[in-house]
Amino acid sequence: MTPKENKLQAKACRKITSIICLISALIIAFDVTAVLATSSDIVVVVGGSTPTIDGSIEDGEWDDASTTTFSVTNGTECTVYAKQDGVNLYVGFDIPDATYNSGDSCVIIFDVDHDGSTSLQTDDMWLRVSRGDAKEEFNVTIGGWFPTTVSHWTAKASSMADLWQSEYNITYSKLDITAGTNKTLGVMFLIVDKDIEWHEWPSTASISKPATWGDMTSNEYSWRGHLDTTPPTVSIASPENKTYSVTDVPLTLTVNETTSWIGYSLDGHKNLTISGNTTMVNLSEGVHTVTVYANDTTGNMGTSNTVYFTVDTTPPNIVILSPENKTYTTSSVPLNFTLEEATSWIGYSLDDQARVMITGNTTLSGLVDGSHSIIVYANDTVGNMGVSPKIFFSINTQQAEPFPTWIVAAILTVAGVGAALLIYFTRVKKTTVRKWRRCPRCGTLNLLTNDFCDNCGALLREGTRTY
Repeated sequence: MTPKENKLQAKACRKITSIICLISALIIAFDVTAVLATSSDIVVVVGGSTPTIDGSIEDGEWDDASTTTFSVTNGTECTVYAKQDGVNLYVGFDIPDATYNSGDSCVIIFDVDHDGSTSLQTDDMWLRVSRGDAKEEFNVTIGGWFPTTVSHWTAKASSMADLWQSEYNITYSKLDITAGTNKTLGVMFLIVDKDIEWHEWPSTASISKPATWGDMTSNEYSWRGHLDTTPPTVSIASPENKTYSVTDVPLTLTVNETTSWIGYSLDGHKNLTISGNTTMVNLSEGVHTVTVYANDTTGNMGTSNTVYFTVDTTPPNIVILSPENKTYTTSSVPLNFTLEEATSWIGYSLDDQARVMITGNTTLSGLVDGSHSIIVYANDTVGNMGVSPKIFFSINTQQAEPFPTWIVAAILTVAGVGAALLIYFTRVKKTTVRKWRRCPRCGTLNLLTNDFCDNCGALLREGTRTY
């Protein structure tokens, strides 16, 4: 080796030796009073915004983080901030210390598997940043802490007259965290003030005994970033608030986020589970309501507005009042009919010809003599078509000429005169014609009342002819 290389190697060895000696001293110091961690030594990492890792805790930057405090130099309070965004763990330190030393350090120690052992394990790690902004990482080899390559995390520090600050960004892969799984880590915070002393959280923790460290968890956040307390927005596109002429109506909906469950309630009945858009089948006639519900992946339930709609498959009932089933003597006949509901279209067919649109009652004009038929059609507002019964009727405008009245008068006059003459002559005959008996002896005519002949006195017999 060259003299320069030997010098650099010697310097590196001295640095490593110094670090190991420092760690050894810390182990000895902390082992004297170390006890198991208590249930109150817990850091809850909340979901929050992503901070800028520049070593400076700006106003408002960590306001959405959880905080933990512990005593440091001269009885002042160090504040530790913790939050996550579903991808990385962020930790910030605000450390009061008016005595500057570039070797002052801020350390986070993790028990990744949370095995809570009384001795160091290979899953344990030590992440350090100094007041002078130097970073170091240690892992466990042969039962002790040894330096290793800094990977999957970064940190920055900044120093002011009366305090210094640091910020960490540690990837989930470094800590074997999966978003959505509520993993718990063992954790210890260490502030090394080289001018005076060391300070740790939990207060009785030992850097060589994970069982004495506290817990770091995300609780109900499950390392998913912001805790989602907002229910999904559920909207119904179909059915609409209108009347349908079919009994199978599509249920079309939208949800603004990923869901774990969707269901709907028809007419206030219990929820029916669906996977998405569906069709409500065999709906009865009348008014219906539908409401859709959806749970997001964190259990927040969203509820849509209730939609009112109507099913109407019954066509309009049409009754024709005129024409009737009879004969009309005019070529214009009123077409009058009744409907029981609102319509969108009305028409009629005369003699099975093409339909003629109308708006209501009308008049059939120009009808020719002969037989006719009429049917009225009507669509309701949802397209159901009603059809009236077919009505048959006749037109006869060619009536016979009336018999002349003068002929009737003459006939009646002649008949009257004849009857009078008949009566007259009958009466005359009765008063002037007499009946006679002829004498069988002398042939003399005798009155009917005579029994003997006035001429010869002969007996007039019964049955004698009369004249």
